[in-house]
Amino acid sequence: MKVKKHGYFSIWPSVFGKKGRDAMSRAKTLSIEGDMKGDGFTMGGTLVVSAGGKETLLHFKQDGPADHVENGAVLKALGIDAAPPAAADKPEAACDDACPR
Repeated sequence: MKVKKHGYFSIWPSVFGKKGRDAMSRAKTLSIEGDMKGDGFTMGGTLVVSAGGKETLLHFKQDGPADHVENGAVLKALGIDAAPPAAADKPEAACDDACPR
């Protein structure tokens, strides 16, 4: 799948436009943090294929940094008839002895 790549100047309208600001605000509300690893200028996507890889069930390509496939679309592509969990259903993170201190 060929993906789009932003340049240094072309990414700013996408990040600071309404859609980007809304996505960052929602992520902050849900305590979702990102990391600055990897190539942040390359757009991604989601590909869901059938067992054995013979059929494409869902194909989504990002046009901008704030674009994403809806969870419900992934569930539907997988044949799962259920609503995605609400943000309030998100389990609290718990740390045990394996967590760095």
